[in-house]
Amino acid sequence: MYITKDFLLKHAYELYLQDGYSKVSISVLHNKLKIGRASLYYYFKTKDDLFKAVLDEYVFKAIRNGFEDVQTIANQSTMTVPILIRSLIKVFHQIEDSILMYNNNTSMANLTELLLFAYTEYADIAQFLKIANRKIFRLWIKALQNEQNAGTIRNDIDVMVLAGFFCSIKSAYESGTQQYRKNLSHSQAVAYENSLNCLYELIKTKQHEQRKNNIA
Repeated sequence: MYITKDFLLKHAYELYLQDGYSKVSISVLHNKLKIGRASLYYYFKTKDDLFKAVLDEYVFKAIRNGFEDVQTIANQSTMTVPILIRSLIKVFHQIEDSILMYNNNTSMANLTELLLFAYTEYADIAQFLKIANRKIFRLWIKALQNEQNAGTIRNDIDVMVLAGFFCSIKSAYESGTQQYRKNLSHSQAVAYENSLNCLYELIKTKQHEQRKNNIA
């Protein structure tokens, strides 16, 4: 059988999520995939080279594509908090679908280990995530400034501080093995969206709420 690069990336990623990155050596890949070492070394000279390629294919490509979609929306319309929330939830689903697409019994502890190792060991990956977070921060600032200008949210709130609060809201992954990926994706997305919307409701002006109630 001819071994392709995509084949190696896919199955290496499955093993990372199933067994944990620290336990998946070149020898383990060789034995579990029943392929010769020459096939592995043809595409990847070291375990680190394979690891970086896996991350780029199944994690960071999804993040990059998602952020490009959000930026496109921001450039094409007047960015508001609801629009940004919907856009980020879409990105959330894209990333989860990519990260968990091959394994419905993914160990979230192993996924966390994988991402933490990448962040601490590879400066380029850490820099990529920092840049992505800064872009999201700027989008929150833009959305909040638009809302203040429109009188939708209170003007006595520091936009920079508030943008930081929105950015700090994270989806709390549970450790352990999740039985069904679709349940994980749904519950995490709902929790994340609800948290963002709750904060948004807290900062709306009373006048805006009154206008909305009068229309209703």
